[in-house]
Amino acid sequence: MSIIDSLDRLVSILENAKNVPLTGTVIVNKEILEEIVETIRKNYPHEIKKGQNILLERSEILESARQEAATIIEDTKHHQRELINKEEIVQLANQKALELKEKTKKECIKLLQDLHKTFRSLIKQQDEDQIKRREYIHESYQAVLNQMEQFKKTHIDQL
Repeated sequence: MSIIDSLDRLVSILENAKNVPLTGTVIVNKEILEEIVETIRKNYPHEIKKGQNILLERSEILESARQEAATIIEDTKHHQRELINKEEIVQLANQKALELKEKTKKECIKLLQDLHKTFRSLIKQQDEDQIKRREYIHESYQAVLNQMEQFKKTHIDQL
């Protein structure tokens, strides 16, 4: 069960819990909540691994782009050597080679910039999600504690 599924289950339990009349509190099964929190704790490293896998994929994409750029440059050089006999064609080939080299360079730079933005965004989103999950769990935990304390005050302490 993923962290999101666990949090959804926790919300569902809280939403479907029996209300304690006139208190605004609900009764929940402590063992079930502990089980859900434990599931979240177990799955948290998996979510980090997914982020690391994304970073590894980024390296593979960059390497592939470098290889493709090298192939394009090598192909251009080979084509240039074949056309060396005629001066006009040689000049045209040189110009095309430079244009392709610049285009490839610009495309590689753009690809790297796009990848950088994408991964910064992914990392930022992951960080924000982690903060939200922590806050939600903490708030839920505090709410449960408050409800338990209220229940104790209103029902158990009066006995």
